[in-house]
Amino acid sequence: MEEKEIKVKLGLTLLKLRTEKNLSQERLAQMVDSHRNYIGRVERGEQSPTLTFWFRVAKALNLKLSDIILMVEN
Repeated sequence: MEEKEIKVKLGLTLLKLRTEKNLSQERLAQMVDSHRNYIGRVERGEQSPTLTFWFRVAKALNLKLSDIILMVEN
């Protein structure tokens, strides 16, 4: 996978997970100690978040990071 494709897939996965949990970008940002604009940029595939960010997202959504990665791969 190309870098851009990975960023887009990660972003779409985050969007899907966030909306399934009925969370706003602002609420998720609070949960992961981030900013809602940053969450939006990640969801649009415009940012390359750190691994630490993804661990915080997984924890906030009660998932394992490996679950998120599998969703992106499939």
